[in-house]
Amino acid sequence: MFIQTDRLVHLANGLRIKPGNPPLIVGNVASGWEPVRNKQSKYFIDESQYGESKYPAFVTGPSYLVSRYNLKM
Repeated sequence: MFIQTDRLVHLANGLRIKPGNPPLIVGNVASGWEPVRNKQSKYFIDESQYGESKYPAFVTGPSYLVSRYNLKM
C-alpha cells in the first residue's frame, strides 16, 4: 500500500479537529453488511457471537484515519 503523505496531511488539516469535539474516524464506510453464517467461510460468525442481522456502519479497508483526543480521568 502506498500513502500520499502530503495529501493525507492536507486532508487532516482540513478536518478542523478541535479539543472537545467527539472522536472522528475517516475512511471507506461500509453499511448494511450481513454477518456470514456459512460455516465453511473463513468469515463465519456464529449467532452467539453476534446475533443481529446486519452489522452497524464501520470503516473498512487497508487504512483509515482516527482523531486523537484526551480523556479526562
